Parts: sequence; C-alpha cells; structure tokens
Amino acid sequence: MSQPRKIAAITIASRVAEERRTQLGTEVGYQVGLKKEADVEMETEGRTSILFCTTGVILQRLIKEKSMSRYTHIIIDEIHERDIEIDMLLIIIRRMLAKNSPNTKIVLMSATMDVSFFSQYFQIPLGAGKIFYPPSVDLAMTPSNFKIKEYYLDNFKNVMRTVKDLVNVEEPGITDELYQFAKMIVLICLRQQIEADKEGSKNAVILVFLPGLHEIECFHAKLLQMFDENSYKNLGINLEISVMHSVLSMEEQRKNFAHSNNPKIILATNIAESGVTIPRVTHVIDFCLTKYQATAKGAQISSLILDWSSKQNCKQRAGRCGRVCDGTVVRMVPIEFYNKKMKEYPAPEMCRIGLESVILKI
Repeated sequence: MSQPRKIAAITIASRVAEERRTQLGTEVGYQVGLKKEADVEMETEGRTSILFCTTGVILQRLIKEKSMSRYTHIIIDEIHERDIEIDMLLIIIRRMLAKNSPNTKIVLMSATMDVSFFSQYFQIPLGAGKIFYPPSVDLAMTPSNFKIKEYYLDNFKNVMRTVKDLVNVEEPGITDELYQFAKMIVLICLRQQIEADKEGSKNAVILVFLPGLHEIECFHAKLLQMFDENSYKNLGINLEISVMHSVLSMEEQRKNFAHSNNPKIILATNIAESGVTIPRVTHVIDFCLTKYQATAKGAQISSLILDWSSKQNCKQRAGRCGRVCDGTVVRMVPIEFYNKKMKEYPAPEMCRIGLESVILKI
C-alpha cells in the first residue's frame, strides 16, 4: 500500500502491525526512502505479506521490475493529490495491466476523489462497442455519529469590523490582523472545550493548518506571546504547542501522535492533511492556503508559490476532526469566496513543473 507521505506510511504500518499482533518488520513492514523496516528474506519468501511505502518507493520498484506480477494487490491512497509521482505511477500501472500483469488487483483510494475521472482513465474496451468501467465502492455507507460544524469569517462579524480587513482574496497570504484574529479563535476554542467537558478537554487537540514553515514559526511566536505563564494558570491547565512539518525528523513528527493529558495545539502544513489520524482533534483552524512548486512561463527552474487551497484540500483537512468526538472547523476565508471562487480540485503537478525527472525515469 502506498502513501504520499513518509509519516503516513510509518504510522499506518505500526497501527496495522499492532492490530494484527505481530512485530513490525515481519509480516507487516514499511519502506520510506532509504529507511526500511521489513525483512528482505521474508519479503522474498512471501512472509512479509503487507508492505506500506511511499509513492516514490513503489514507483521505483515497478520501474526496476517492469512488472507487477509479484504483487497480488497494489493499493494507492490519496490519489486526489495528483502529484507527479502518483500520476506517473498510474500511467505505468495502466500499461502493465494491459501488457504483463493482468492478475494484479489495483485499488485506488481517497476520501475526496473524482470517481468518474479515474474510472474512465482505467476503462477497458471489450469489443463490439462495449466498455468495462472499474467498479467503485463507497465506504461511507454508515454515517458517523460525530458531527462537524463549519464556520467562516462571516460567522464572526459581531466581533470584528469587516472581513476585508482580515483577508484580501486577490492576494493569497496571512495579514497581521488575521494572525491576531486567529489567536482569538484559538482561545475561544480552548475555553469552549473546557466549559463543555472538564475531563475531556485535558487531551483535546486543536489542529491549525498553515501554508509553510515561515507561517508556522510566525504564528507559533504569537501564540507563545499570548499564552504566557499567567494565561496558563488562568485556564487551569497546562497547554502544549507543537509543530508538524516535513523539515522535522520522523521521530519529532511522531510525537504529535502520542497521548497527552494536556490540551495541545498543533501547527501543521499539509503534511497532516491526509493519511494521518491524530487522536482527539476537536477543532481544525484552516487558513485555506498552500505552497507548491511551479515553473513560471519561460523560466528554467521552479519556485515555491503561495496560493489558495482547493476545496478538496480543505475537505481533507476538515476530516482530521470528528473521528472520535464532535468537531469544529473554522475556515479563515469568507464563505462566498470559498463557495464561488476557490478551485474544486488542485491542478496536477505535471502541469506546473518541469518534466526532467519524469523523462529520466521513462
């Protein structure tokens, strides 16, 4: 099974090994980059029956082996992200299904995927004008008992001047006024949780999505300034503030999943958007921004672009709460902008950056 991010592959492998009551690296293993927790001999003999890996790992394996015949099933999760590795992997898989690996079962998964788009891509002509479309399975047949309430900047007009003072929809970014308002939202969420459930609030988690490391450091400093030692005592609790981004080591990232007896605020990039489940997330605060690599027209190298997220990304972020208790999502944009102006799906990475790495792999 492939995941786009290392932390997702490792945490899911650990969870599955625990539930199957087996040691990680034997029957269940993982491989992310150069780090591997799986017995090579056992995998060769078929005793490592489940391997979790990043998309890049399975892509390199198929390029090297030129066949999928050694795998009974290949499961690709979070395919809605449409990064360059996922798209190239789907191209190779479709070719191998028709060429030399017809018995391998392919499962494509995502909570927000466009099912008809991928079904048409993997259609099989049967002759006489008939076409077979791969079937889809909706696993959300049983609705959750937990509710998720969604709020936008418009819902807080009674506590601020105008939405325009906080967000300029024409220029993606976070103003100092929006940072200050977000601090107030964090404090409201904390007090709301404490008043609603004295005991349950002790391990509640507020997950804040920011576009990059610079924004995380900026908001982190502002939160620390607000929650000084006296504020902690006024709340009657010990508050933990942590961060989650790709620059952190894997061990540091995994600390965010550990159980805590104190409420926690996690400042994260889109690394926490999909494929991971942080226990007890009660509130999600989403700035609805993202950073991605793109090559400007006529340029030779790509650069990091700050832009508004797609609705699909925002739905994935909202799904981090409401897992084990009711949740609240606060999107830091006007509701009209979200409904009418934000893109439904992110642009495929192949349309944004140079294709040198793809050409070399081909």
